[in-house]
Amino acid sequence: MNVVNTDRLTLRPWHVDDAPAALDVYGQAEVPRWLSPEMDQVPDETAMRLLLSAVDR
Repeated sequence: MNVVNTDRLTLRPWHVDDAPAALDVYGQAEVPRWLSPEMDQVPDETAMRLLLSAVDR
């Protein structure tokens, strides 16, 4: 995956170590319903790590 850097921002794929920050976003009930395709709310950090490990491959 490519990483995009500017002076103020870095965009990169999620990593398993990002689970706490990702859970802050995707653990909110309002967020997953606006995604396409819609996904279920992630209930805890263990579930988020599992999800990110599947994406990180």
